Amino acid sequence: MGADNRDSTESSSDKLSKFCVIDVGSTTTKAILFKKDSQWEYYRFEAPTTVEKPYEDVTIGVANAMAGLQELTSDRLIEDGVPSVPCFATSSAGGGLAVVVSGLVRDVTARSAERVALGAGSIILQIIALDDGRTPYRKIEILQTLRPDMVLLAGGFDGGAVFGPVFLAELLSQSGLRSKLSDNLKLPVIYSGNADARPYVSEILQERFFYCEVPNIRPAATAENLEPARNKIHDVFMEHVMSRAPGYDKFAELIDAPILPTPAAVSKILEHVSTHIDKKILAIDIGGATTDIYTAENGKVFRTVSANLGMSYSILNVIAETGIEAVSEMLDIDISETELFNRIGNKFINPTSLPSDLEDTLIECAVASLAIRQAVVEHLSVLRGVSLSLTDEELSWSRLKRIIRKDKRKTGRPSLDGYDMIVGSGGKLSHSPRETAAMIMINALEPEHIVDIAVDSAFMFPQLGVLAETNVDLALKLFFEIGLVQLGKVVAPIGRTKPGTKVLDIKWETDTGPHEEKIAYGELKCIGVESKTDFAIKTRKLKLSARHVSVDGSQPGLIVDARGRHAESLKGFNLPSDYIPPARESIFARHSRIERGRIRIVRELAVSGEVYVKAGDTVASDMVIARSIRTFLRPFFIDIAGRLKIPPDETEKYLLKKVGDQIDRREVIAEKKGMVEHKVVRSEVSGTLEKILPIGAIVVRERQEQITGLQSLNVAKEFEIRPERVKACLRCEVGQEVEKGQWIAEHRTRSGQHRVCESPIRGKIREISLEYGVVVVEPLLEELQLEAWMPGVVESITDKGCVIVNQGTTIQGMWGSGGEAAGKPECDNPGGDDIAIRQRTGHADLKRLLEKPVAGLITSTMDLQTFIDTKIPFPIVVMDGFGEMSPDAGVQRLLSESTGKFIAMDADTQLRAGVVRPRIYILD
Repeated sequence: MGADNRDSTESSSDKLSKFCVIDVGSTTTKAILFKKDSQWEYYRFEAPTTVEKPYEDVTIGVANAMAGLQELTSDRLIEDGVPSVPCFATSSAGGGLAVVVSGLVRDVTARSAERVALGAGSIILQIIALDDGRTPYRKIEILQTLRPDMVLLAGGFDGGAVFGPVFLAELLSQSGLRSKLSDNLKLPVIYSGNADARPYVSEILQERFFYCEVPNIRPAATAENLEPARNKIHDVFMEHVMSRAPGYDKFAELIDAPILPTPAAVSKILEHVSTHIDKKILAIDIGGATTDIYTAENGKVFRTVSANLGMSYSILNVIAETGIEAVSEMLDIDISETELFNRIGNKFINPTSLPSDLEDTLIECAVASLAIRQAVVEHLSVLRGVSLSLTDEELSWSRLKRIIRKDKRKTGRPSLDGYDMIVGSGGKLSHSPRETAAMIMINALEPEHIVDIAVDSAFMFPQLGVLAETNVDLALKLFFEIGLVQLGKVVAPIGRTKPGTKVLDIKWETDTGPHEEKIAYGELKCIGVESKTDFAIKTRKLKLSARHVSVDGSQPGLIVDARGRHAESLKGFNLPSDYIPPARESIFARHSRIERGRIRIVRELAVSGEVYVKAGDTVASDMVIARSIRTFLRPFFIDIAGRLKIPPDETEKYLLKKVGDQIDRREVIAEKKGMVEHKVVRSEVSGTLEKILPIGAIVVRERQEQITGLQSLNVAKEFEIRPERVKACLRCEVGQEVEKGQWIAEHRTRSGQHRVCESPIRGKIREISLEYGVVVVEPLLEELQLEAWMPGVVESITDKGCVIVNQGTTIQGMWGSGGEAAGKPECDNPGGDDIAIRQRTGHADLKRLLEKPVAGLITSTMDLQTFIDTKIPFPIVVMDGFGEMSPDAGVQRLLSESTGKFIAMDADTQLRAGVVRPRIYILD
């Protein structure tokens, strides 16, 4: 598309003299025009990425960036709505490659799968393992809340039991797991588990998912084979995930070459660069959602992504990892902890905005340093085969609140031994003043001894990487001429001494004569030069790896950091006091937050259940519309051929049951009679014989437990001992899941008699009373009950629930937490079933609402710290933001006029791709 408008000779990759490269990021879309007259020049313009409502079309952000670039340069770049110059592109609009990982044992195959995913640059949304302590139904519920790009399914050693991988496949199938950006395309599932289970896993998954197989990542207990799965993740991401971003297909038609994932493009340019210089490079790409770290050496690049460390969507997770005190320690401004939380929180809920003043800029510098530090620690840990990453569930709001409340939570410092150069990229590093970018990286990494430090001149590494796909020589030329900006050579001696002690003597000569600097411990000083210069360095008290250091003509000089290493406090980002950052309005503020008219909501259970309504019914808010009571009926695999030592194709001949028959636990289901030996196979479970597998095994689907009440086991009476002696006999603990027939206690008498107490049901230990010697087991019957929530008329029904319609006004909030609530709005004296309406909610007001609990709270503003420090039992929706700010007048008017009406509020918030903001429904 648009090819007719382009000069055919100009489109040839070896004759390029003017072209655009566009990078569609999770937060911003960057367009760079490269043009050559006497020499190469570049021009850059960026606009918010348009994946969030009301746009949900990346081409809108692309058009805005191209239009801005055209206005900036006065070059004709667009004609009839399409580019009129050659265009190349990269994209990470989905906020990173989001993956669900599953395996049998959390610390074995699941850990291997986690390392595969991290090594492929993935964001790990969730790790599902058989031994993770969660019920199957809970696993299904968790999966249903996730929107990944793909699933990596591992588990089992080759030649081992097939039950585990097949069971995990059943969980995925029953969860109906959906992709992040589209419900209409199949979600990719990569199977890398026990080879013997492949046919059965494939049978379960291939119809519903885009299913592919690779060799087992853990073929044996002592062997790993990670590369095939890692390569497959890359292939599937490029071929089946990238195209799902909203508007991606239209975008691809405007581009002259295949679109590359942004991280792959960065890897590509680093691969070529590292073959041209004899240096080991640590490259940092800090974005809004993730921070990518690359190690590049001799044409080889290894990348990791820290999924929850970024400058917008993930900014609060940086605080969760490091603690708010770590941010304060890096700042030399007077700011309260409450205000610091509010400013960081407002960046989180306005991810496309830029800092508005010097204080915001300094705060972002501090957060960037901490994010880089943690991401590099994780990167180096993965290189050593150890992962320190947290999943999204582990960084849920409840965990976030617990972590943030801890005092002085800090990450460790990375050791950069062996690295010769640190290169920074990403919006925060590329757009900051050069001295500031250098300090962000130095404060983050505290490099020791001597290392070069540089930055991406205008966040163009992804653009140069995609150019390298068509013209490597030109990409390298632009990289070294205009892409890479040398910030200096860091000289950082190690050790500690008394502050103020002279620790460095530095001498050098220029055209103006000899020069000398004496540096004291605790100082940081820049020594600028204009040409190639040799420095002689003498140290006292501290250690340095070299006595002579040279800077070439491309480097501005030395950055001498004599603050010691592992310093308790690193302050300063070299920003002038009158610095004014560029401003950009939040994309959220650009469209109306208020819609009037028909409201249509979908109300469904996590799984199929009994639906109590029909189309046309009128429902009240608290009316139960659907209910599900069930356990997950697990498949059990019984190896008949192996136990009877018969050929697999003769299995059916020795079975005493046929497909569809009911089987009781311990019942004989297969028998082989012989003159010398008589063998039988007993069932491990009560259930239904579901199928006979070609490998000579059968599948028995467990039977639904008929017992629904609590089971009280009097262990003391059973063993004829005093209650206080029961503790020594227990083989279970409160909260533990137990199988039917599993020992929960055992006792040996003095006479040698052995007694056991078995669980009568599959369930969970609810209570252990040592006073009476009783153990209480509750069945694993999980109940889910769904209410209408919003009153209205049932439009249609499904096997999980229904669609309800009504009339009213929908208002979009900025951020929320706590789920759903419904009731009448009350501004003055709310309580009980009321929805409290506030312009600003302070700590004292929130305390009053907790003393007289309400159904929910809608507030224009509040302090983020108040939320973090308080356990709040009801949903909250924040309409405008955190801290002191003016409320939206139109929204406040509607809320204040809603007295006597009915409000349904949904506080759920998701700010990455597939953005979900909280919603308020005021019914007519």
